[in-house]
Amino acid sequence: MTECIQAQLRFCFHRNRPIVAQFDGGRIGSDAGLSPLREFDQRHGLTSRWAAALSDARLSERQHHTAQALFTQRVYQIVAGYEDTNDASLLRHDPIF
Repeated sequence: MTECIQAQLRFCFHRNRPIVAQFDGGRIGSDAGLSPLREFDQRHGLTSRWAAALSDARLSERQHHTAQALFTQRVYQIVAGYEDTNDASLLRHDPIF
């Protein structure tokens, strides 16, 4: 199968202003519907307060992620319909999560 992928296209519709279309996507979230939830959460600190109420018995030198980060990601995943934690690796680079 032949793949013809261009990194960008240039158009000459307007002489004085170049128009460029790029297909790299940048940092795009998979579910923009979570943006209002994230804004609300950051403004009111819901997940941070909930995470602070949980006890964390892990050894600090063996922690890679804070309890708040893990809790926030889990809550957002459930709200977005990713009930299984096996989606966390796939979603970890998504800006929303």
